[in-house]
Amino acid sequence: MIARYIFRAPFIGSFFRLANAYACKGDPTYTKNFAPLSMWCERVFPSFYWSIILGSLITIYAHHYGNHDFDAGEYIIGAIPSLLGFGIGVFALIFVLPSTFLNLLDNSVTKTSVRELPANIGYPLMGMGISLLISFMLQVFDNANIKIIFLESTLTVYSFKMVIDLIEYITVLGRVSIKTVADEYRLNNKPARSSFKKKIKVNIFTHPNIQV
Repeated sequence: MIARYIFRAPFIGSFFRLANAYACKGDPTYTKNFAPLSMWCERVFPSFYWSIILGSLITIYAHHYGNHDFDAGEYIIGAIPSLLGFGIGVFALIFVLPSTFLNLLDNSVTKTSVRELPANIGYPLMGMGISLLISFMLQVFDNANIKIIFLESTLTVYSFKMVIDLIEYITVLGRVSIKTVADEYRLNNKPARSSFKKKIKVNIFTHPNIQV
């Protein structure tokens, strides 16, 4: 019941819907309910853990030893919009994937499936979008505040983690795509080789100058 209200909330609701779908690997059973905590701990929370740890280390170093004018939010506002455009373009290609590719994706050894496609690409994009929104809102505060530095550093690390996850999944799709093309090439060339051999065999046995 609580999940329905959270999923309907503006901005953050869309993030939780995609994070929930990412956690349960696109299982439609959890469309209106939260996936089990174990799934969240396996697929969603590790990104937050590492982002908080690395964000804390960056904040401590920047505050005590590094550049006091360090502004992690500039990296998000400067880089994430371009990366979002690239990711959305990749996402759009899903709708033109051939059926042979989708069938092979379900039967591949990459441990992924067709129903995971929207969540595996949509969640990193949504994570970058939410990070961009929060970073924009944090610009109204004093960048020298250690709490703001920590939040922006954590968001920056989290955004780059989402980029890495997206690139990793695109690589998986690329491997499956190459296998699809290779299988189609072999399938299309098998009949040609077979008919060629058959033609040679007929010519040998029917040639007037050859006695068998």
